[in-house]
Amino acid sequence: MATRQKTIEFASSVDATTLTAASNRDKSIAIYIPETVVAFRSVSLLCQFRGDNTTAGNLANVQLAIGTDSGFGTQDNNALGTPVANSGDNEAWWYAADVTAFFASNWSGTSNTWYVRFNGATLTNTINHSFKLVITYDYDDTSSTHIKTIRIPIESTRSVLTTSMQTIGGATAIPALTGGSSVLPEGSVTLRQAFLEITGNEVVATTTDFVIQLRINGGSTVTVWDVEAGLSASCWINLCYDITGETLTSASSLEMSATVTSRGDNPGGWVTVTYEFDPSSTTTVWNSLILGAIDTTGWAGGTTSGDGDSWGRDIFIQEPTTITLKESACVIGLNGAATTSMNIAVGNQASYTTYTCTAGSSQNGQWMFVHRIDAGGQQGTAFTTLARGRMPYECRIYSSTANDGWGVNGFLILNYTSGKATDGVGAHNQSRFHLLSECTNDNYCDQVDSKSVPIPESSYWLTGVCSEGGVTTDNTTSGSLCLQAERQSGEGEGEGWETFGVTQYRSDNENCNITARYASRKTWKRHPNDMDPTRLDIETSRSFRMDTPTLSTSWYGLWVTYHTITFTIAGDISGSGGGTINLYLHDAGTHEVMATTSRSGDGAYSFTWYGDVEDMYVTAYEDSTHQGRSDHGTAA
Repeated sequence: MATRQKTIEFASSVDATTLTAASNRDKSIAIYIPETVVAFRSVSLLCQFRGDNTTAGNLANVQLAIGTDSGFGTQDNNALGTPVANSGDNEAWWYAADVTAFFASNWSGTSNTWYVRFNGATLTNTINHSFKLVITYDYDDTSSTHIKTIRIPIESTRSVLTTSMQTIGGATAIPALTGGSSVLPEGSVTLRQAFLEITGNEVVATTTDFVIQLRINGGSTVTVWDVEAGLSASCWINLCYDITGETLTSASSLEMSATVTSRGDNPGGWVTVTYEFDPSSTTTVWNSLILGAIDTTGWAGGTTSGDGDSWGRDIFIQEPTTITLKESACVIGLNGAATTSMNIAVGNQASYTTYTCTAGSSQNGQWMFVHRIDAGGQQGTAFTTLARGRMPYECRIYSSTANDGWGVNGFLILNYTSGKATDGVGAHNQSRFHLLSECTNDNYCDQVDSKSVPIPESSYWLTGVCSEGGVTTDNTTSGSLCLQAERQSGEGEGEGWETFGVTQYRSDNENCNITARYASRKTWKRHPNDMDPTRLDIETSRSFRMDTPTLSTSWYGLWVTYHTITFTIAGDISGSGGGTINLYLHDAGTHEVMATTSRSGDGAYSFTWYGDVEDMYVTAYEDSTHQGRSDHGTAA
């Protein structure tokens, strides 16, 4: 038995009907966990919704609850407080509650239908409620049936919606998920849920109300976002829509329209797919990673590609061959006060794709778009030829409008198939979410104490850490936010605060939504014996905080991606003087010391390492006359 960790997701469809103040919106969510659970590590209840008033009103006393029965006889009710006071317009919110303890106490068996509830008193109606459960748990990997969640991106349009249905992400945006043509490669797949996560911006330009609709493969038209436009507020769109009941035996199209033309900016998103499979009969594995895609500290730069921003990282892939890039994308969010065009290219994509971010009468929400980086996207060019080892990722972006396109941040959905590792599918690169702080009352500093990210395996390679959070600011034309982790004694410069995400934003002097997705590329130790003294141990308990110079309501957590595929670097010492020999493992490309060990006198030594593609070498020091260096080589 090995104890592994994973994150799975389940959701309810958006409810686009008005909920009066102080009333309950209840939904059910079917949950499946077939493995033997060792411990629930982080269970988050997320809710997205919008205001639905014709006159300005304040949302107050927000509560999110989860219950084991429709009457909520056994429940966990989370009082999340009062958000920033309304600035005179409608706005959208994204709330999170920590329900880990409730899950740990009440989960039993392998499947349950539980219930979720939103209540927001007073003074304002709400609408467009979506609920999502993000469940991270340790499990026994010898379980005969496993479950997993992957995200398959749907590329955004590069325009606004009209009154006619238009195809989003191409004619086959939703791949076959069931039947003989299913793209899911594991053995004995059973689909448990597939839901769309759709994002964009409303572009409210007049006081005329409208709704946004969608249909799958030319089927029934469904209203998924209802906009009360009387206050001329243009809000962020962020919704879930369950498509499990659709015919998914072949690839399907996603079509969307608005009942008023030129509404709904750059709609796109992803299909979140949760399915069970048989790990023993699996030979090919779908790996779905959530990594940092880009983060900027202010204006993205422009107005030409020569003045843009270039953001890069390395991604380490160690699963067995054959490695095949699947549908992948970067999901980008940004803020501003006026219409701007954002231009983006990733890696080998020679030309830029332009996404026009259209401002409404009052810009109360961020823009967001999804840009494909595999050859099946609008560009037709993959960002790289994916293979085992160190893979470079470079995102280039600029704004066509001077001084606009602020606080660009986002996450990367990287999908690839591979062979199955010797230690099983649980050893592969996977992304796990850990909620650090649920929503709080409006404040300037949201600090939580004694938080850590527990990793059950003793040896792991941290492929990436990406923060995720939602912030609602007060009415201001500009501001900033900063995510920090407290350094412990012996870490970095010593006690203090390490910044792992910072940005500036602009809006329309109204309350505004901001996402907080930052890659923290050099913050965390890459493996338990990392020798870089400036990095922090992600498993160490510490305080975290989000600072803003204006009042805000916020929540945040971390997507942590790691694999536990290990190799051995070994050799022999000869010619020793018989003393203690200190051995250092170096990356041959950078000469950085990656790990250290020691032995006494002549004999064998070995290091546990996390890849067998890059060259490494070992140096040895006993005293001034007994020193040595190995040849370059790869791990076995």
